Amino acid sequence: MLNPLVRRTWAPRRKTPVIRVFKPHERISVIGAMTLERHTKRFGFQFHLLHDNANFHGADIADFIKGIRRKLRGNITLLWDMIEIHRARSVMDYIAKHQTVRVEYFPPYAPELNPVDQICLLI
Repeated sequence: MLNPLVRRTWAPRRKTPVIRVFKPHERISVIGAMTLERHTKRFGFQFHLLHDNANFHGADIADFIKGIRRKLRGNITLLWDMIEIHRARSVMDYIAKHQTVRVEYFPPYAPELNPVDQICLLI
């Protein structure tokens, strides 16, 4: 959602800062991945926006992984949190068919370890 984040700030007394929000219920659906190629040590950031800003589904995630595989070529280790969409049947089926893709999960008690979530907040 494009709602503004609530933050504390300083302002002169009796001059409360006001953030004007237009269309606060609009949304942007984005998926992102940081990539690091082992041999060249080349860093990249891949992302995909849904054209209709709908919710991502398992098939969308599997397509995103397929696109990353095309760009990187070779073995891939996915590091991600344990949200349900990452464990959707279509995603798990895709990973099972492709032995070059391996998955490691962040601990469920520490989703803040996922740096991509922080980057996607800035897009």
